[in-house]
Amino acid sequence: MARAQSKCGAYCVTALLGAATGFAQIGPDVVVNDLYDTAHYGPLGSVHAYAVGTESCNVGDEDLLWQSWSNAHPVIAQNMYRLKDGRIEQIGLSWLKHGFATIDSGNCGTCPPDGTGSHLSPGCSDPYSAALNGSQSNLGPRYEVNAATGVFPYPYDDSAPVEDLLSRRIQVHDDDLNPLLNPGAL
Repeated sequence: MARAQSKCGAYCVTALLGAATGFAQIGPDVVVNDLYDTAHYGPLGSVHAYAVGTESCNVGDEDLLWQSWSNAHPVIAQNMYRLKDGRIEQIGLSWLKHGFATIDSGNCGTCPPDGTGSHLSPGCSDPYSAALNGSQSNLGPRYEVNAATGVFPYPYDDSAPVEDLLSRRIQVHDDDLNPLLNPGAL
């Protein structure tokens, strides 16, 4: 997977959409600012697994709760897509990475660090490496998150066994990545 071309990434899109629609950025709002590394696992048979390093940013104007001891923390979905023949096709997805602490970096703007690890302050960023986002013990099922409200139970259901090194990570079949079977695809 290619590294995101701009560190601005989703932040710029969010800022532009906010400006275009006239909505102010009020309250906590987290975006993925950068995809900065990848991890590869496998193969097992004809399937490989991946994880992506993410940098989250608080582009809102209030602290964002990031509490590992409750459901007041973000979850990070990882997906893999292919652009082929003018269509975006999803070729892999992971379970959800549950956030557990912040370090309040300043890669998204002026960052007044909270210092507790349980809040992401406005203008602050928090990185999770691909290895951390691919840590199977921190990945919970997607079905638990209410898509309309974002609410999910705590603790999340981690009863499904981790069967092998691909479990819970982004899984992709070799044929979906083979350039000979997907000419011109990105």
